[in-house]
Amino acid sequence: DKSNFRDLNKMGHFFNVSWFTERCLEYFMEHVDMLTGRCYEDVLFVVEEARFVEDSQKKDNFTCLVEDKLNTMRNRKSMFLKQYANDLDNLSINQLKTVIKMAGSDVGILVSILVTHHQKVGAGILTETPGYLFKNIDFEKSFSNNRYFEITNRLFEILTENCGDNFNFKNALEWISRFANKSNAEQSDPVVHRYPIMIDMAIKDLLHLDWDSLIELLAQSEKVCSLYQFFDAIYFWLHIAKDDKTSSVPRPRLQFTEDHIKDIVDIKHDRCWDRISSKYLKNILNGKKIGTDILLKSFIDSDELTCDDGILFSSEQEFTINRIFTEDLKITLVSDDKISSCTEETKCGIMLQSTKVNGDDDTNPFSLTVIAHDVDEAEGCDNVHYHNPSSTQTVSLLMRVSSENVTRTFPIPFNCLPVSLNISDGFWNWGFLSFKRHRTFSKGRSCGRGYGHDKNAKVVFMTVITDLLR
Repeated sequence: DKSNFRDLNKMGHFFNVSWFTERCLEYFMEHVDMLTGRCYEDVLFVVEEARFVEDSQKKDNFTCLVEDKLNTMRNRKSMFLKQYANDLDNLSINQLKTVIKMAGSDVGILVSILVTHHQKVGAGILTETPGYLFKNIDFEKSFSNNRYFEITNRLFEILTENCGDNFNFKNALEWISRFANKSNAEQSDPVVHRYPIMIDMAIKDLLHLDWDSLIELLAQSEKVCSLYQFFDAIYFWLHIAKDDKTSSVPRPRLQFTEDHIKDIVDIKHDRCWDRISSKYLKNILNGKKIGTDILLKSFIDSDELTCDDGILFSSEQEFTINRIFTEDLKITLVSDDKISSCTEETKCGIMLQSTKVNGDDDTNPFSLTVIAHDVDEAEGCDNVHYHNPSSTQTVSLLMRVSSENVTRTFPIPFNCLPVSLNISDGFWNWGFLSFKRHRTFSKGRSCGRGYGHDKNAKVVFMTVITDLLR
């Protein structure tokens, strides 16, 4: 019984009854093994008992068991620790030491706890418990990691804004920020937005992931930096078929429920992502989608996940897939709407640079990149001025494909490079999209490997830009 476990374990330790203490350890291990992370009280029980044993008996065997288990479900660990430390001022230093130990290398958890605390209390000065936590965060690591940079920067902004006339404190914050971020700033390149994003797994490795494993992977990936990219990854995963290929018919057994949406919302809050633009999702809905309707509807219906913000850009030219994959192109995307801070009278535009597929040459693989562009160099674009999206904006890419009176809009395929199966015939596969010499389906039906299109199908690129710091 959980209610008397502590007293029984204490008694076995006090009287040094080995068989009894071993039985207590077995009981504790059973509870640790059964953890899923979904029940806060279950995790709280093992964490508090481990903390008590380490504090009273000076043994860390219970703590190590809990740490190892939580490290297998990092996203759940993050959610638990942030709830555990929700009332930071009333947390004991001993409890805070447990939080720091359990967080381990995931320093973003600790930074997020401080951000939440100071957003609630509004005070810039660090009192005892928050101050102890602040002193035990490796800010050099948090500033240099893409996963943690935004949330760490936000913490320093909040503290600086609320420190009032405390000149010494403000200077200390500035010094820590500059020192911690110095090596990263010196080595980093200017911000670019490159597509498709790549995670360190092959498509076939995603095949065997269940829902929990997938979102755990994506939640921890440094290369998944926005809710847009997270959505695109799920969209792509849904189309992985049993034969290690991809299909237009997603996993039939997965029905999105409130628990799935709650998982996504929790990760969004954990990573401090902004909501996704409904304009992005509704453009994907332009055309019949088999099987992804539930995913799209679940996002659109959630106020936690979507907003009405965002500016839609689209290319004025149409391209064939052969041109996209075999030529280096500069593609102008133009919007009829205005970026909020823009005062120019001409239309807002951005420039995409595509690099052609180079076969086996891994040094310069195919990519789509948003680039800065000098308007004086533009040809035939007198009514357009160009923007270079900053790190405070999300850029998400869509592709509208038209072939034989059938038009569909897709997210740019996630975690995949285009593959030429027959260069002379221009037979291309790109994620769950196939571009062939002749279409192999009719009346909107999909072919055996993904959505089939004529290789000369017309492609229009689209993107949605959303200001993150509003």
